[in-house]
Amino acid sequence: MDPQPPLTHHEIVELAAPLVRQGWAVDLAACDRAARRIEFRPRAHAAAEGLPAQRESWTLDVPSAGRQRLTRTLVLEGPEDAAAAQVTPVTPATLWAEGADAAALLARLSAVPPARQFVAAGGTWAALRQRLPAAAHAPPVLLGATAQVAGLTLQLKVSGVQGFPAELELLRPAGDARRLPEDLLAVLGRRWDRLTALSRGWVGQLALRGPEPRRSDEARAGIAMALEHLARTLAEPPARFHERHRGARWRVALRGSGPVLAGAALVGLALHLQSLGDAYSSYLGLLANLAPPLLMGLFFLRREMPRIGLPRPPRPLRADAWNAS
Repeated sequence: MDPQPPLTHHEIVELAAPLVRQGWAVDLAACDRAARRIEFRPRAHAAAEGLPAQRESWTLDVPSAGRQRLTRTLVLEGPEDAAAAQVTPVTPATLWAEGADAAALLARLSAVPPARQFVAAGGTWAALRQRLPAAAHAPPVLLGATAQVAGLTLQLKVSGVQGFPAELELLRPAGDARRLPEDLLAVLGRRWDRLTALSRGWVGQLALRGPEPRRSDEARAGIAMALEHLARTLAEPPARFHERHRGARWRVALRGSGPVLAGAALVGLALHLQSLGDAYSSYLGLLANLAPPLLMGLFFLRREMPRIGLPRPPRPLRADAWNAS
């Protein structure tokens, strides 16, 4: 595709007209003509619809003639008394849609309540990144989310491919020395994977089922569940995590032993058939020929790499596991 020329002043005035008629003023200093991006001056809104005070702004991208992307950005303003109110997210919440008519895009995006761009849970707000589909009355599709909880940054990235899990990251600030157990979120259910420690924090997965809008609904519910769980767990002594989730921790530990147990069962069956004598040799040969491709087929049908190993008994955590320094 040939590069598009920068927007002219006349084009900016023409393209911005639908928003200007609704009272939005173009911020000429913030516009990027070469990138064909038009910025509008933000507005401040008082607390309403369960949200604290917020700042709203709009961006119109025009990558080519007849193709436009309009984005609404909301940033929650910090409360005057932060100790007595919910923590506000640093990352803005964005909702965008694409089409050929800015007026129609504005009407569709404005119909989505601002509260739909956030998830409140665990004493904090998660800022959502969402896309509004072209289909009429279709709910927003969740692309990702960011929240601050217990000194950590929770990030969720939702794949656009049906059947693939969402990736979850827990990022810690520089110098943070806390040691989180790998089953910290996996105790919430089978859809939660164990955490893997990285230099910047921990990464895990959340399984999402079905097509849209179910995937986005499950992802939003997962964000709320994770925030509530993390806020409660990290506010208590580490020993309470083991006491409260002892049974769930054992289920998580046994979850990865399924392939090992299946292999042991096949070996046991083969030995049993061999002990029965020549009359069962044909069954033994059938088992030897079919078991490997069957197991490989089951392995490659999985969307993600399974963790295979013997279960390790969950143990109580050290008293300083939650210490950040």
